[in-house]
Amino acid sequence: MNTRSFIENSIMELDPVLDKLYRSFGLSTVFIPLPLGQQAPANDKWRGITLERSRSSAHLNLLWNSDIAVVCGPASFNLCGVRFKDVSALAKFRQLNPELKTLTTQHPDGVWLWLKIIGFVPKTQWLPECFWQSHGFVKVHDRRPHGEEYGVLESVEPELIAFASICWSKETTAWLLPEIVASDYGNSSEPAENGASRPNYAFWARYFSLARGIRYVPTQKSFYHCEPGENDWAYLTEERVQDLCVRWIMQLKKSKDHGRITVLAQPEGLKRILLSLRVVAVGELPPEQDVMVQFLDECVTADADSNATTEELFTAFAAFCASRDLAPMPKAIFWRVIGPLLNERFGVRNCHCLVRDGAWRRGYNGVRAGCDSFRTKRTTRTTVEVTNNRVSSA
Repeated sequence: MNTRSFIENSIMELDPVLDKLYRSFGLSTVFIPLPLGQQAPANDKWRGITLERSRSSAHLNLLWNSDIAVVCGPASFNLCGVRFKDVSALAKFRQLNPELKTLTTQHPDGVWLWLKIIGFVPKTQWLPECFWQSHGFVKVHDRRPHGEEYGVLESVEPELIAFASICWSKETTAWLLPEIVASDYGNSSEPAENGASRPNYAFWARYFSLARGIRYVPTQKSFYHCEPGENDWAYLTEERVQDLCVRWIMQLKKSKDHGRITVLAQPEGLKRILLSLRVVAVGELPPEQDVMVQFLDECVTADADSNATTEELFTAFAAFCASRDLAPMPKAIFWRVIGPLLNERFGVRNCHCLVRDGAWRRGYNGVRAGCDSFRTKRTTRTTVEVTNNRVSSA
């Protein structure tokens, strides 16, 4: 007999309460007995209970004659509960997660949303607008005739979802960041060779990047910034990244949860954080937010009769950024980045055979920068050889 048949025949027909609970929470859920009218088990024997043991006849007999609680955590395949005492907080959460359809129950202490989490699971704790429960138990039924009322508001099984896929308010996101970062990069400190502890710079760099919206784009070897929850990326110099990091550290220093972290704001600490950012904050910009992509889309076109020097391209790029109140990247970085982009888009390569004011200049044949600002007829000698970046003519 399969599991569903056993549950349906042995439990659901004999006890409509368990029938309803199993149909609501799913068959991979562990329930435990509570003394009638109580909020906690009579002893600690429930700890370590498994799904298989919860279906034994001895355990089921206890459930049929008691109040019932559901076990959160690994025993119930990472079942977690989110309790909202404030109706407005629940409404805000639903607005942030309109696609989330999951079991919702009404309890005397508020409304509970039930989820089965894939991967990282935060510890049980109070969050700014709700209570998160990932371990322990929650009472879900009172058998007394006039006992506390528990009801199902949305009768679907708990949704299987990764915690990172849940949208939270800015306050809750900031609250959870240290725990989220620690799950990937370890604790905020690590043992030093002398037996003391030292900062875990990978942890602090990732924490900083998520808290302040910092991203490192390796193809451009540049940092960008975007306010968390928004999608407007702006170029940052390394000096600006350091300044933002120092301000952030000084804000954290006021919190007792982070202890003495002044060392992070020292020159050596900032240097290590910047190096770590190049590893833990790597990402690409959305095409619609990449200022280089926008510049190429709007200001550079293919034109077999035109060319543009690297200096002219940067001048056009700086004007483009100024028209949108954006800070242009330094010229050296622009020159390093523009070549591969032009080659990918237009199939052109850097050459040293453009003539401006009687002198050779580096640039690109076959492209036109701006509207008509830099339209220049191709000016090359009849016989030109380019070898090792040197130009000779017949």
